[in-house]
Amino acid sequence: MKALLLLLIVALTTFGQAKEGRWPSKQRLRSPNGEYEIFCLGKPGSEDFHLILRCLKGKSESEIYHFDRYLTALWSPDSATLALTDYPGSNVAESMIINLSAPQNQLSIDGLILKAFPDDIWNIHYYVVGRRWLSPNVLEVGAEGHSDQPGLPTEFKIIYQVTTGGEIKRITRMHRPPGKMKFTSFSEPCPK
Repeated sequence: MKALLLLLIVALTTFGQAKEGRWPSKQRLRSPNGEYEIFCLGKPGSEDFHLILRCLKGKSESEIYHFDRYLTALWSPDSATLALTDYPGSNVAESMIINLSAPQNQLSIDGLILKAFPDDIWNIHYYVVGRRWLSPNVLEVGAEGHSDQPGLPTEFKIIYQVTTGGEIKRITRMHRPPGKMKFTSFSEPCPK
């Protein structure tokens, strides 16, 4: 009975958790349904890396993304989609959604934010990161960053929900003013 209870607790606590990978590394990340794995090819220090999708049944492989520095990936719960966050520089992170049925058609989350909420784009350290899948079609995204300019809010956090169909909804906007410890909500445009 205790073993069954322990198994139930483990199943309930792991249900819905994101499958996340970080590269460059030797990590191979399997999809939740076990049909695919993704991994990285490239030489350490080369700034020339390739994210490879491998179908485990047919053993076919294809490159689905090229990156230069650092990349994270989250599998959707249904294994049909990947959320990628590319860190091309020390002051920026860009995110996209890739549907495995058409990996060449990447949905730019940064582009969606710029189009729907142009006042949310800060011209400073700006990191758009896929945080977790809320359902097979809805990704929670965080935009976070900070300013190096005196007098501007030192840190900000904005949370969005993005669908695989390209719809976006802003959930909250917060910033921490200079010298303050707590984040507060704000509605004014972001500093440029």
